[in-house]
Amino acid sequence: MALSLSAIFRTLLLLSLCTLASTAATCDRPCLTKALDQYLNAIVAHNPAAAPLAPGFRYTENAEVAQPGQGLWKTISGLGQVQRRYLDAVTGQAAYFGQIEEGGVTNLATLRIRVINGRITEGESIVARQSDGIFDGKGFAIEPPPQSRPSGTAASAREAMVAAAQSYFDGVQNHAGAAVLAEKGCPRIENGVLTAAPPGANRPPRAPVPGIVVLADCTALEGFGKTIAAIDHRRYPVIDEEAGVILGFVVFNRPPGATRNDGTPYPRNLLSELFVIQNGRIRSIFAIMHYMQPDIANAPGW
Repeated sequence: MALSLSAIFRTLLLLSLCTLASTAATCDRPCLTKALDQYLNAIVAHNPAAAPLAPGFRYTENAEVAQPGQGLWKTISGLGQVQRRYLDAVTGQAAYFGQIEEGGVTNLATLRIRVINGRITEGESIVARQSDGIFDGKGFAIEPPPQSRPSGTAASAREAMVAAAQSYFDGVQNHAGAAVLAEKGCPRIENGVLTAAPPGANRPPRAPVPGIVVLADCTALEGFGKTIAAIDHRRYPVIDEEAGVILGFVVFNRPPGATRNDGTPYPRNLLSELFVIQNGRIRSIFAIMHYMQPDIANAPGW
């Protein structure tokens, strides 16, 4: 009897999950913490040999393939004030999400690694700088993402966390926020700039950012139609149930002829999007993102 497409899909998904589980068995949370710290220390020291890189280690920076020791490995001078580390023993992956220092300037970066048999096989960096337009590296510290779940709250299931993140990207792509699985009033902070949140006395004070209109909450998506056509290459490499966050990587593709307010072409956007999840719903969103200028044909490179 021939298998249906849905049965084939379920079988492939099961095989994929089994593969991830066997990979994860080689590196638990303490193992991932050690590997991520070694990797970060090696980058800051500009010394790839100080990290347990596997033969064939592959590294991309802002969607372009680079050699260890190049790019950020040369320019970084240290990690910043706000440092977040997230771990996923199921996928064998970990990520740093926070501030970095380059030439006396506070920038932002997401640094992802994958660990197999104690060796780092993949490295992926998304680095946000002032040239990306919407940006406030120091503003990232005003309302930083959490490092752990609030005390007394239960962990959301992995499937529920993926569903919540997917609902947001679907909402952005379809310019419809009603279907987004989010708490009312959920804030969104992009490259350290507040772009969505209800006004309130409990919010930390922020100086207005020219050209930025703060929307009601993270589900106010109807105005995105002129700038976003599709959200492609969706990946969720790090789902940290203990921290209550899921880290997604995507590419925002633009409608034909889309332009910025100044009339220049709107480039595609490479995002690392951190969703804080509670009870299966989005509580807040943090993005570290890079506008690809010139456009990178093979983005995201994975």
